[in-house]
Amino acid sequence: MPPPLHPPQRPYPGYPAYPEHPLESARKCLFWGWCVVGGGCVLALIPFLGILAWFITGPLVLTGFVLAIISIAKGRTVGGIFLLLFSIFVAPITLFVGPIVSSLLGAASIAPQFPPSNSLEKFGPSAPYAPTTEAEMAAERESIQRQLESKSVLRR
Repeated sequence: MPPPLHPPQRPYPGYPAYPEHPLESARKCLFWGWCVVGGGCVLALIPFLGILAWFITGPLVLTGFVLAIISIAKGRTVGGIFLLLFSIFVAPITLFVGPIVSSLLGAASIAPQFPPSNSLEKFGPSAPYAPTTEAEMAAERESIQRQLESKSVLRR
């Protein structure tokens, strides 16, 4: 009588009896590839902190590229191609343009709004008129001279 069939011996108690299916590991490669590349792109979109992404995310995108190739080799072709295209085209553009745009938008949102000064209002593009003749310019100079003398800025 033949001996009874037993499950394969395990090297240690937590070791799985049967190895995981190759597509399961390809799914994990895709998951971690998207996490790494997508996380780097999200980091690049944080205002002021995104500039650090230029130094950090190069290896992350390379890792996502390698994980995409591994997942294509293990059978997840469509997902691997999408991750590969994303890491070649979209991620570098996002990593270069994202920190600049997000930092500019962040700076514009927190910058104090200064009203224009009086001298800029008189001669700026929103001025009601600009002196064009010699007489108007002389009158404007005298007006400014009187204002300065009244404020004790100009001393003789």
